[in-house]
Amino acid sequence: MHQSFKLYTGELAFDGEKIAISDNAGKQTKYRMISSCIWVFYGAMSVLRFLNTQDQFLLWTGLVIGLSHLGLLIGIYFSSSQAEINLKEVQTMQVKRRFGNEFLDIKLSNNKTRRVSLIKGTAIEVEQWIATVMAQK
Repeated sequence: MHQSFKLYTGELAFDGEKIAISDNAGKQTKYRMISSCIWVFYGAMSVLRFLNTQDQFLLWTGLVIGLSHLGLLIGIYFSSSQAEINLKEVQTMQVKRRFGNEFLDIKLSNNKTRRVSLIKGTAIEVEQWIATVMAQK
C-alpha cells in the first residue's frame, strides 16, 4: 500500500514496510546543534568573565543561556532526522497538536523520536492512515 501526504516543505510517504520523509530535518538539526554549541560557549565565557569582574548580570545571563542551550543539545540527542524509517523500528506514531501546530511524532525502537511537521488539512487523513497501518503491524 502506498499513500503520500504533502508537508510544509516536503512529503510523507507510507510505502509498504517503509516510511519515507522528505523534508529538511537534517539541515535543521545541524543548524540547531551548531547554534546551541555556540551559545553554550558564550554562556561559559560569560560565567568566566564574572569571575574577573564580579558583575552579577554576567553570571546569571551566562548560566541561563548556557544551561538552556545545553538542554537543547540533550534534546537533539534524543531526536532523529532519518529520511527513511522501517515500520519494524516504529513503536508508536501519534499526531499531536500544540499552539495551533500539528505534527506527527514517530517513536522509534532506539528511544529516539522523529518529528514531522504537517499541514493542518492533512492531520485527520494521516491519523486515519496511521490507525490502519498500526492495526496491520
